[in-house]
Amino acid sequence: LCGGISGLCTAMSSINGQLLYKYLLQVNFQDIVNQNRVEFDSLGDIKNGGYDIDNLQKHWDIYRSEKVGLWMSGDLSLHEGEIQWPIGNSSYILKSVCSQPCQTGLFRIPKMEACCWVCAECVSRQYFNDSLSQCVDCPLGYWPHENRTSCTKVDLSHIRLGEPIAIALVVFSSLGFVLLLFIAYIYIKYNNHSIVKASGRELCYCIMFSFGIICVNCVMPLIPPNISLCTWYRISIGLSFSLCYGAMLVKTTRIYRIFYQNNKTLKRPLFISPRSQLCMVATIVTLRLLIIMVWIIIQPPEINRVEYSNGKEIRLLCKESLIGVAITLSIDICLIIVCTIFAFLTRHLPENFNEAKFINFSMFAVAIVWLAFIPAYFTTDSRLQFIIIPIADYISVTVTMLFLFIPKLLRIFGYNSGRVGIMTSTGNLTMKPAAPTATLVTNGALFLSGN
Repeated sequence: LCGGISGLCTAMSSINGQLLYKYLLQVNFQDIVNQNRVEFDSLGDIKNGGYDIDNLQKHWDIYRSEKVGLWMSGDLSLHEGEIQWPIGNSSYILKSVCSQPCQTGLFRIPKMEACCWVCAECVSRQYFNDSLSQCVDCPLGYWPHENRTSCTKVDLSHIRLGEPIAIALVVFSSLGFVLLLFIAYIYIKYNNHSIVKASGRELCYCIMFSFGIICVNCVMPLIPPNISLCTWYRISIGLSFSLCYGAMLVKTTRIYRIFYQNNKTLKRPLFISPRSQLCMVATIVTLRLLIIMVWIIIQPPEINRVEYSNGKEIRLLCKESLIGVAITLSIDICLIIVCTIFAFLTRHLPENFNEAKFINFSMFAVAIVWLAFIPAYFTTDSRLQFIIIPIADYISVTVTMLFLFIPKLLRIFGYNSGRVGIMTSTGNLTMKPAAPTATLVTNGALFLSGN
């Protein structure tokens, strides 16, 4: 390197490290005490020699290097109790590593220095691919394993029977069926009773039938959705609601027409017979079903796989367009508004005409229920949207059932007494004791009663 010149030369001032390493492997010399010959193997380790292991220790304010061990020809002799560590705890041994091993679920990001890295975590639905040394997204329908080394298939989730919402739906449906069967039994048993006949029993049976459909719909969300179920959901919601409040609309308009026309003439109003009333209800229901069928043809029912928690949870839901839902809810709202208006117009009926009073109460209660549930439907989680409408239908029709039928059942069982005025189509008015009620019956007579 220096051209045969001994000692330092100019070429040594910027020597190549690889070249120096090559020459060092060829060097051998006698140690300082002339006991061993120092030479290196091909890996740069000493063949027949060793190292003293010193520990820099602080004694008062002075630092001194103290020998605490020896490494000789591959053998280590270390007096760990004599070592002083910077933290002052001799039982704690520092590790001479650049980076600690990464915990489960973390992966390494290499640094510029060799053997050094930073531990990082893959985001939500990613796992660490060793071959690519980077995070990779799991396929749709899969979620990373806990250790982030692979992906596992996500099972479809649905409402379980043990969940509080499922228990509530079953309880609501069961109580509704009990109430329905009780009222239906009384009405069938006393089918020819004056109270039952005077209450417009045909319309009452329509309301009972719609309540039965609504009780069934309460437990429908517990069944995993399919095309048939989604189709039934669309049809039954519209059918039950239009059947119930179509009957209520016919009831309230009939009452309004009877007393409005009665102020001008005693002539019997048109289209108040049971057959006419059923035809009106059938017309309302048919129109509603036609709208539903058009909706089904334009947008056939579909099943959506909806991901929640960024893909950790997957549920199957019936696909419902916002426009379709808005249209069907608008029809329901219009029906409620018209019924409420006619119920309001009949609020000043004679005191003894108590059926109009209870219809008035029920319609105002239904209007309040829907004012609360409609905003809830559009603002709640989509996982609960398919429960909102059945519950709203259930509460509103239950209120109607209670206000409409309970007073009549009490009178059937004789808890109230009164006198009934019978106004025939000829204008003759007679009075006789009877169970209180007020409506037109099949032969056209008008029954007025009071408490």
